[in-house]
Amino acid sequence: TLKTFRKANATLIARTMGVEAAAYQAGHSKVSMTRKHYIEEYKEALDARAVLDSFSPNHLAPPENQAVERGRAEH
Repeated sequence: TLKTFRKANATLIARTMGVEAAAYQAGHSKVSMTRKHYIEEYKEALDARAVLDSFSPNHLAPPENQAVERGRAEH
């Protein structure tokens, strides 16, 4: 949906250029509006790559059960 696209766009801009740039791009006069309603927070999730990769016959298993932030793998 358009709202999902706007949120994804604002989140990407905020993470690469800063929250002020995301607010400007969204047309918001207050950064707090952008931060509260449009920027997705990182959420920690269990690293399930090994389980998902096991469905592939040519998989390479990553380290077991490491917690990673969605959208940002830790190396």
